[in-house]
Amino acid sequence: MASAFISHSSAQKPLAREIRDALAQRGLEVWLDEADLRAGSLLRTELQRAVAARAALILLWSEQAADSRWVLAELLMGFHLDRQLLPCAVDNTPCPNSCGRELPWT
Repeated sequence: MASAFISHSSAQKPLAREIRDALAQRGLEVWLDEADLRAGSLLRTELQRAVAARAALILLWSEQAADSRWVLAELLMGFHLDRQLLPCAVDNTPCPNSCGRELPWT
């Protein structure tokens, strides 16, 4: 089964839920932090596991995402784990074009 991790800021939670639901209806396994975090786990470790276990990382990019250390950490994890990165611009905030290397969409 195809799978994806949705990286988003809390401001985009409603949109992330809509995307998760739409993709799930089409048979895609989608990881979203609100329902899929195990109780008592370390957040960073759990996020690394979740990104590593998915084929793609859907990045909901926005001004809030650009200011979120967690979104940036998830993006870097996906990049370094060689996951398919699917940026989705939520507002006019420019997508990052470098993490020390060229990102796939630059």
